[in-house]
Amino acid sequence: MKIEELRAEIDKIDDEIVKKYIERISLTDEIGRQKALSGNDIFDPTREKEIINRLTDLTSDFTLKEDITALYSLIFSMSKCRQTNVKSGENKDR
Repeated sequence: MKIEELRAEIDKIDDEIVKKYIERISLTDEIGRQKALSGNDIFDPTREKEIINRLTDLTSDFTLKEDITALYSLIFSMSKCRQTNVKSGENKDR
């Protein structure tokens, strides 16, 4: 494949990643609302560890495991920020 073709494939993948991220955020916002109603904490380290372990088990490549851990740490951080905003009553559609 030529560089242009490879980049076109990457663009398609990026589009799907963003679509899935938007879906994920919608779900985590709902979880934030439910946590607000039930009084549960936003931070759930056990759940985060379970997710990291499940996802890093998908590869044997150590560098990819580190990348996945870093990526999901960022995703968790953004989700917790949004859930905190939802819990405090701030508008989720900034």
